[in-house]
This record gives sequence, structure tokens and C-alpha cells, in this order.
Amino acid sequence: MVDVGAYGKGNEGGTLSECAFGRALQAGTLHIPPGKHLPGAPQLGEVPDVFVGDEAFPLQHHIMRPDPGHNLSRQQRIYNYRLPRAQLVAFGMLASRFCMYRQSPFHRLGQQMEDILGDGGILKEVFQPGEGPPVPRNASVSIRFSAFLEYCDRPFDTNCNVKHPQMMKLGRDVTLAGLELGLLTMRKGEFSRFLFKPQYAYGEIGCPPFIPSAATVLYEIQVLDFLDSAQVDDFLELSVEEQNDVPLSTLLKVVNTCRSFGNRCFKQSRYYDAKDNYKQGMTLLGNKETENDVEREKINTELLPLYMNLSLSELRLERPHKALKYAIKALEVDPDNTKALYRCGQAYLETHDYKNAQGCLIKAQAKKPFDSDINNLLKKVAICYKDSLDKQKEMYSKMFKGFNHPMKM
Repeated sequence: MVDVGAYGKGNEGGTLSECAFGRALQAGTLHIPPGKHLPGAPQLGEVPDVFVGDEAFPLQHHIMRPDPGHNLSRQQRIYNYRLPRAQLVAFGMLASRFCMYRQSPFHRLGQQMEDILGDGGILKEVFQPGEGPPVPRNASVSIRFSAFLEYCDRPFDTNCNVKHPQMMKLGRDVTLAGLELGLLTMRKGEFSRFLFKPQYAYGEIGCPPFIPSAATVLYEIQVLDFLDSAQVDDFLELSVEEQNDVPLSTLLKVVNTCRSFGNRCFKQSRYYDAKDNYKQGMTLLGNKETENDVEREKINTELLPLYMNLSLSELRLERPHKALKYAIKALEVDPDNTKALYRCGQAYLETHDYKNAQGCLIKAQAKKPFDSDINNLLKKVAICYKDSLDKQKEMYSKMFKGFNHPMKM
């Protein structure tokens, strides 16, 4: 029974008593046929026609509901078991009369979706189009998703509660066939939903106890970003000698992808992963045997931002000595780099080497006298340096306090 317009907070019993149908049932004005004798059970007398409901409905002359409570007799338990079966029979009779009841929610949803493979196994509906090229094969993708079973309003799997979803490698981290094939049709920023039939989802067996056998599943997916990492994977499979035979332009593209991965990890505060990606790019550049000064200059140009990013990552990981090492390497490439001098100042400050910190920051300030970050850090170093000198002075005065008085013979 459905009362269109009733409040959602109302229960079934209250809705029945307040609607026109319920009032007519209570008043006996529905013109329900009179009771009849059941074949083979004359001892029951005239049995009325009834509506079958659950525990939420009141027990009335024309309403049958289960017996409440837990301490039930055997006859009551049998009655409670058989009563819902009567509901199923009634629904089956409606389904045979009205074909719309035979269509499941997923079936009706699939009628408005696009068949992307032609075999009906993967159906797609786009809610928000994306931009740029589609996701390439073997790419690394960052997505938000929620997965649903039919008749369930809560997802059985989702990552929407994660602030920064991790990148997933197609063909390795994405193991659901339908999900990978669906992602290959999407673009950056796109939000779509898919219906995956069992052969593209969890198969005929399913994944007990969460996924039933031969289950069709619904996925709602948004592509946040992706990186074409196939070239990086192919390059890393080569030996060092084979990598040296690859053109420098290809190497620089691979290193740029590594740095992009590192930048994404850094923005997500995954500093260890960011450091590893930056370090991988640095190692690849270091292994390259250069043939002339032009190639050496190009490699140094690519090494500089890697050194700077590594230095900042190590500072975030509270490892100032390693941060200082990479900042010094950056200065070896570009001695006048203001940002490298600033990183050295940060690292020296963390190691309490205030004199060297002050020296690096003064050099940086000379190149950018109005940079607020440099000036603020220089003030902080000056305060720390003065406090350190005052503590040393106080300590030494206490150490040599006894030497101020002449010794008595």
C-alpha cells in the first residue's frame, strides 16, 4: 500500500489509520465481500477476506499480521513463517497481471544507459562530462567511487570518505574487469555510473558473504585525475645499459612523469611516497651517460627541481640533515638559486646551526630583499641565534665563576 503525499516520518500503521483507505476499512465501507466457508474446514465458520501486513499494522477484522513477541508457541511460529509467503504469492499474482512489477530497479535503470561494449555487459550513464582525452591503457588514475548491490541504498565498497584517494594502476591495482573497461571510456573530471553484469564484475560465484552469486553491481565513479605511466613502466623494465641507449628526450619525459607523481603525493601529504618518486627521477638522470655539454646542461636543468623537492620533502619528514644535502646539491647546479639558499637556511635552522642559517639567508635576502618568507625566517634565525649565544654566555659564566676569586694559600 502506498499513500502518495504522506509524511516519510510516519509509520505504516499511522499512515493506514489516517488515509482515506484506512478510514473506509475501519468504517466497513470498502464493500469487501462477506466471509465464506473454506473448503474442507467447515469448523472455522465464515472466514473473511483479509489484507496481509507486517507488525507495523494493527490487528483488525480484515487485516492479518504476525504474532508479536519472542516466546511463541509452535503454531504461532508456523503462522509467522507462512504469513509472509502469502505476501509473496500476492505480489507474484500482481506481477503476472502488471508486467512493470517484473522489472527490477537495475533493469529499469539499464534501459536509459548506453551499452559501451555491445554485449549488454557494461552499461554507462554520464552525469557530468569530462575534459581532454580519455584515460589511456596502463594509466594511473585517481577516482572516487561507490559500489552498490541491487535493492541496497548503502554502498558495499566506497572511498568517498578518503580525502585524497591514492592513484591506482590499471591492470595492476584495478582488478574488476568492468571497472577497468569503464574507466577507459572516461575523461578527467567526468562523473558517470555503470552497471556491470556478473561476467564483468564478481562472476557467477560472487564474493560471499558480501557479494551474492551472479550479482549485477552499480558503480558511481568520478575521475579526479590520471597520469599516463605506461612509458615509465616500460622504461624501468630496461637495464641501465638499455636505458642509456634511449634518447634523452624520452628520458626527460619519464622523469617529468615521476616528478608529477611526486607532486601529487606531496599535495596529499604522502611525503614518503613523494620522496621516493623524486628520488627515482634523480636516479634515472644520474645513470644517464651524457655525450656533450648540451645534454649535461639539460640533465642539470631537470635535476634542480628534483633536488629542491627532495629537500622540502625531507624537511616535512623532519630530517633536516638530508634536506640540507639535497639543498647543497641544488646550489652546486645553480649557486645563485634563491630558493636553494632558503632551503639551506631552513635545514640549518632545524639543526641549530644558526650561524650558517643566517649566512645562507642573508645571501638569499641580497637577491630578493622584499621576499617576506626570507625576511621572516631571517628574523626567526636572529632571535634563535641571540638566545643561543646568551645561553652559552650564561653557561660559561657559571663554569668559570670560581676563577674570579683569588685562591687562599
